[in-house]
Amino acid sequence: MKKKVIFLVVLIIFILIFLGIIFKNNIENKTIDILNNSIENFYNYINKYNYSDKALLDVTAKYKGAHGSVNPVNFNYNAMLEKNET
Repeated sequence: MKKKVIFLVVLIIFILIFLGIIFKNNIENKTIDILNNSIENFYNYINKYNYSDKALLDVTAKYKGAHGSVNPVNFNYNAMLEKNET
């Protein structure tokens, strides 16, 4: 009787170890898949728009002069991104 109990305990331990290894690999694979999907979604979100290295900025400044007159002034700025290769 004692041998049967020991055999059953050892068998249950082996089964639990085997299931632990299977589920551990399954959890690792699911985690890697989730991380890869998150990185891909982030990359797609960042690259959703086509950014240019040139820009045109049009600003209308509305300010009051010294005697209360409102003077709207338009400013146009051209901007370009410079790549410094140092």
